[in-house]
Amino acid sequence: VRVDGLFGPMGLIGTVLGFFTGMVYHGGRWVNMWRPLEQIPVLLKQGGILPMQASEVFTNDTANPKDMEVTVFPVAEGEFTLWEDEGDTAEDLDENWAATKMEVSPNEFVIHAAEGNRAVLPEKRSWKLVFTGIQEAEAKVNVAARAVYNKSKTQLTVFVPETSIEEEI
Repeated sequence: VRVDGLFGPMGLIGTVLGFFTGMVYHGGRWVNMWRPLEQIPVLLKQGGILPMQASEVFTNDTANPKDMEVTVFPVAEGEFTLWEDEGDTAEDLDENWAATKMEVSPNEFVIHAAEGNRAVLPEKRSWKLVFTGIQEAEAKVNVAARAVYNKSKTQLTVFVPETSIEEEI
């Protein structure tokens, strides 16, 4: 086991969430981050949104993913814009990009309809939305979805089946 040194001062960035541990670190202090050698600390700030390809099945595919997993730390307002292109050149022209904006507030999370060159995206996407660091959970979703709350992890996971990228969730 090793220590990654001191992280802080936390007061400058507020509350953060240990992505792999689910541990919440509150601001105003210095924190020692102890981890095994094969693990690095990854922290998500308040209002942080982290979109990834869904990890149930690993592939080495470079295409824009059809199945997405988004981790959200919804204790503050935040936003993230996912920019995607064909990935076939080092630099693409502006008209080759698609943007999907995501916004969070303490009571709402919105995935806006994709804008730009939607031809570079799959027509539909499924979403696994993981809201973490929350004490109570109630989900109201504007599309068909299934929600599961894990009290011990303080996580609400919402599974949204394939939905058009032109639809707001």
